[in-house]
Amino acid sequence: MNDFRLTISGNTANYWESSCDMVQATNLRDMGTSVLYDLQCFGEGDTYSGGRVLFSITSRGQLLAYNQGQVALRERCK
Repeated sequence: MNDFRLTISGNTANYWESSCDMVQATNLRDMGTSVLYDLQCFGEGDTYSGGRVLFSITSRGQLLAYNQGQVALRERCK
């Protein structure tokens, strides 16, 4: 499995060795599909705050994720 793989199912984001519950969903005014989430994460036997993440779908259908100063564009698996 790719270390950068992200699977979103319901309100859970699953990464390589951790998962995060996406809570406190906040739609952003005048920003279309953009939603801000608080992350409550679990991994390697620990529970921690994942901060906040902004998810948005781009005009090309990519998932834009902004978290802790990092931006990632992700393609949907086919």
